[in-house]
Amino acid sequence: MAYEIKRQAHEDHIEFRVFGDRLSGHAVADADAVGKQILEQCRDQGISNILLILELTGSISAVDVYQIVTNSAQYGWSHDLKMAVVDLNPESRLDSQFTETVAVNRAYRVRSFDNERDAKEWLLGD
Repeated sequence: MAYEIKRQAHEDHIEFRVFGDRLSGHAVADADAVGKQILEQCRDQGISNILLILELTGSISAVDVYQIVTNSAQYGWSHDLKMAVVDLNPESRLDSQFTETVAVNRAYRVRSFDNERDAKEWLLGD
């Protein structure tokens, strides 16, 4: 996997920061690996609120977005999880918004943001 993940547990959510380069042909496998790690750690901690902060270079294709969301159900991503995604790369923010659309259309609670303050407000507001 081409990404580095840093995790910080809080009482009401877990924050994951993902660093690295999106590499052509590896986006789906890398995202699946990150998703599996997030899922495992949320289950271990008993926490369903996720703040995902992406510090990744590059962008991702629409086809890869569909595959990533589809794969998440196959490895156990559940509808009780709630995830706020902060994409700090202006080049890929539209990709994150499209990912949100695909996920929400499949009844996942996911929303994309361009800053942490708004993301935390949505994530912890309900």
